[in-house]
Amino acid sequence: MKRTNWKVFIYIGLIIYFSGMIGWYQYYNLLNKPLPMLTAINLCVQLFTQPFIPSILLMVNDAFPDPPVLLVTARFAAVIFMFFTILALIFSVFKEWWTVIRVYFTFRNHLILMGLNSKTKRLLEDVLMNTPKQQIVLLVTESANTEAYPRENARYAILAAPIVTPSLLNRAGISKASKVFLLEEDEVLNLERLKAIEGLASRIKRPTPLKIAVLLHHYATLMAFKELKGNDTTGNTDIHAFQWDQRFAAYIADTFFSSALSPESFETEEIVLLVIGNSRLFEPLALEWIQMYRLPSNVPIKIIQVLDNSIPVPDFLRELGDQVEWTQYENAAFFSAPPFELLNRINLCVVLNDDERVLYQECQKARRVFYQTRRTLENPTIVLPVQEHRPYWTKLPRIKENLKTLMVRAVFEEEVISSKELLEGADRIDALAKSIHGFYTQLPQKQIGEEWEKLNDAFKDENRIAARHIAYKLSYLGLEMAKEEDQRESVTLDTLSKAEKEQLSQLEHNRWIARKRVCGYVADAEKPGREIRDTLKIHPDIREWATLSEADKAKDAGFLEYEEILRRIGLKIVRKERYEDN
Repeated sequence: MKRTNWKVFIYIGLIIYFSGMIGWYQYYNLLNKPLPMLTAINLCVQLFTQPFIPSILLMVNDAFPDPPVLLVTARFAAVIFMFFTILALIFSVFKEWWTVIRVYFTFRNHLILMGLNSKTKRLLEDVLMNTPKQQIVLLVTESANTEAYPRENARYAILAAPIVTPSLLNRAGISKASKVFLLEEDEVLNLERLKAIEGLASRIKRPTPLKIAVLLHHYATLMAFKELKGNDTTGNTDIHAFQWDQRFAAYIADTFFSSALSPESFETEEIVLLVIGNSRLFEPLALEWIQMYRLPSNVPIKIIQVLDNSIPVPDFLRELGDQVEWTQYENAAFFSAPPFELLNRINLCVVLNDDERVLYQECQKARRVFYQTRRTLENPTIVLPVQEHRPYWTKLPRIKENLKTLMVRAVFEEEVISSKELLEGADRIDALAKSIHGFYTQLPQKQIGEEWEKLNDAFKDENRIAARHIAYKLSYLGLEMAKEEDQRESVTLDTLSKAEKEQLSQLEHNRWIARKRVCGYVADAEKPGREIRDTLKIHPDIREWATLSEADKAKDAGFLEYEEILRRIGLKIVRKERYEDN
C-alpha cells in the first residue's frame, strides 16, 4: 500500500516553523521590542492554529504596516500546510476503512498473501494477469514499501498494520478466504503466523477448511515440519508446507523422466544420472530422483557428479546408501579425459552452478563429450535449471540461440513456480491423490481410515507422490496419460499380462520403500501400531518384494484402479508415440 509519507509533512512543517521563528524576531526588531523564547515558540505555534483559533496574528498588519516578507510567507504557508495535512489525514483514515469495508462486503473465496519479496510480487502479478476473477488481499506491515507492487484495484486490496494480529486477519476476511500464502523470507516468522492463523481458524465458522500454504526455505525444515504436523491437526485448516527448490526439483523430475527412461531404458536395469556442478538445488533434485526413478529390480540409481573440487559424501546421500550410488569426478579431469564407457550409460544430464558466468560453457562441454560418444545432439537430454537470481543472463538472445543449437533445455523457475502451478497444479494432483487414498482406505489391512479432508499434510503428501508416479509407471509399459479427446485409442490395464502387472506392483513397492527411506524410516521385523511405527520411523514392509505376504502385495496393486481414477478427471491411458519431442 502506498501509504501517506508523514515524514515529508514533518520536514515541511519544521521548515515553516523555523522560518516563522526568524520572521518573528525580525518583526520584533522593527518594533524595537525584545522577544522572549517562550513567546516566540507560542507565536510560531499560532502560525499553524490561526485558521481555527483567533490569535495575535490578526493584529500584525495594524502594529506595523510592512511586516517582514519571511513572516508573511511563513504565515500563509502554514495555512496551506494545515489544509493539506488535514486532507491527507482524512484521506488516509478513509482509504484504510474503505478498503476494510470493500473486503468485508465484496471479497469471497479470495487469496491472502503475507510477506513482501520477489516471490510474493511474482505470484501477485501472475494471478492478476492470468486469473481475472481471483480476488487478493496483501497483508503488510506499516513500514513496508509497496511502491514496486501493482496498484490496488477492484479485486486487489492491501491492508497494513504494525504487526500481523488476529484483528488484521479478520479485516482481511479470513473467514471467507479460500487460501492463505505465508511467503516471508524468514521461515520462523512464517511458522509463527501459521500458529496464529490456526488459533484464529479454530474459533471461526467456515464451510470448508482454510487452505494454508507455508513457504519453508530449508529442506530439513520442510521434512521436520511435515513430521511434526503429522501429530498436530486442526479440523478447520488444511496446511501444506512447500519449498520453492523442492517444487522446482519435482517439476524437473516429472518433466524429464521420459527423456531419461524410455521402455528400452527400463530394460537396461540401470538409471545413471549426470550432474555437472553444484547448487542448492542438488539435494532436493537428488531426493526427487531417488524416490521417483525406480526399477522393478530395485537397483540403486547412480548419480555421477562433476565438481571443481572434491567434497565429502553429502549426509543425506550417506544415509540413503541402499537407494543411491553417488560418485564424484573432478571437473578438469572429467572433460580432459572423458570416461566414454560411462558416458554411454548416462540417461539424463543436469547442469547446476551458482556461478552464472560458467553455465553456458558447462553446457557446451557436456554436449561436446556426449556428441563425441554418440554422434547426436538429441541424446541424452541436457537440462539447465535457471533459478530466480539469474534470469537475465539465460534470456539473452545469443545465449538462447546457442542453447537451442546445443539442444539444451533451459527450465526457468519463474515460469514453473507460477500462480497456475501453486493454485491449480496442486489441486489436479490432489484429485488423483484423493482417489488413490480412497482406494487404499477400502483395503481391510490398511491402518489409515480417515477421510481425505481430515488427513494432515504429511499423509496427503504420500498420496500426492503416488499420484505423480502414475505417469512414470505408465511410461514403463510405453503408455501415457492423455485427454479424452485425444485421437489415440485408449488402453485398458486389464489387458496387461500377469508378468506386467507384477512388474508394476514391484515398481510401486520400490517407490514406496524409497519414499520411506527419504523420510528417515528403517526396516523392522515387528508390526507395531501406527503411532509407535511413525514415531520411531520403522516399518516391517521395508523389504524385498519377494518376501511380502500376498495381502501386503495387494496394497501395491492399486495401479489397476488408475484407469477409473483418470477417467473421473477426463483423462485416459494411451500408447506412447515412438518419438517424443520433450
